[in-house]
Amino acid sequence: MILGFLIFGPFAVSIGSFIGVKLKYSRACTLSFYAMSLPLLLEALIHVAGIIMPEFFLIFSIITLIYCSLAIREIKNSDKSELNFMK
Repeated sequence: MILGFLIFGPFAVSIGSFIGVKLKYSRACTLSFYAMSLPLLLEALIHVAGIIMPEFFLIFSIITLIYCSLAIREIKNSDKSELNFMK
């Protein structure tokens, strides 16, 4: 889970600045933790199925970054007065 702080947190901040959303680092790390939940579930299902994928970290990273960018885009498009995440 340290990947959220070391890798995906700064990527979420840079994706947010690229899209035009100003995120605090702590909020970006929280968002990256939520974004890692889908690839972690996928990894567990692949492990239970007995499929061996040595390059899964690349797939994990791509899914997490896509999920982060979609979440940040949704934050930008939502009404900021109702959004408690940006405060």
